[in-house]
Amino acid sequence: MYLNSPIDLTKAIKTAQKGDDYWTYNAMAAYTTADEKWRFAVEGKNLSDERQLINTFDISVMANGGYTAPRTWAISAEYSF
Repeated sequence: MYLNSPIDLTKAIKTAQKGDDYWTYNAMAAYTTADEKWRFAVEGKNLSDERQLINTFDISVMANGGYTAPRTWAISAEYSF
């Protein structure tokens, strides 16, 4: 994927702004009580903890970029009334 626009593959700085393919693994498990009043969940994002360059900003002779978020976890409890 290209991380910036416009694409000019004749310049080295622009060629460096081409990203690699990658996979992101996320998962969630949830439990809801029999009366459906409570719901409990645990969630994980980017479980392989792979950091990938996902966007760039070209400013003349240098480029700045942003990466995917690291592995994150969350737990939640929800009550319906």
